[in-house]
Amino acid sequence: NTLNNLAAAQFRKGDFAAARTAFSEALALRRTLFGPSAATAALIGNTARTLHRLERYDQALEYAGEAETMALAHAGSASPLTQAARITRAELLLALDRPAEALETLHEFAAEDTRALPAPLRLRAALAQAESHHRLGEAAQVRTHLDQARALLPESGPEQDTFRARIDALQ
Repeated sequence: NTLNNLAAAQFRKGDFAAARTAFSEALALRRTLFGPSAATAALIGNTARTLHRLERYDQALEYAGEAETMALAHAGSASPLTQAARITRAELLLALDRPAEALETLHEFAAEDTRALPAPLRLRAALAQAESHHRLGEAAQVRTHLDQARALLPESGPEQDTFRARIDALQ
């Protein structure tokens, strides 16, 4: 848990290489000591997001798929953990310029009741949907998902500028 917390702090600071090292150590220990679980799935998902930031997209996609499968088995299809893994997988598919596959993943996300999910998770999904449709040249769907994203945009906080920049770029 300490390694995971250290890795999360490094991630928030933007030190993704250090976060990757700490997440890898924490994941190796968790796999050895505890095996598959929701907590292991969360750690795998955090590793995937770190690899994404390091632009190691293919490797990150493997981790995101593993996180989703494990989360599905241990937390259920509608859980925030499984849904976060789906969004991460979609974002990675976009990074690999595979928007149609990203949309398939996002359809799995939308097939569940997402109203109780945290707003940042739903915001990431709306932005990924908008970007997927943008890359596929589907302007009406882009506008729909950008409207959803705007409604979920936090009024303040460190992520607001990043999310707003993505919305502005897709307009």
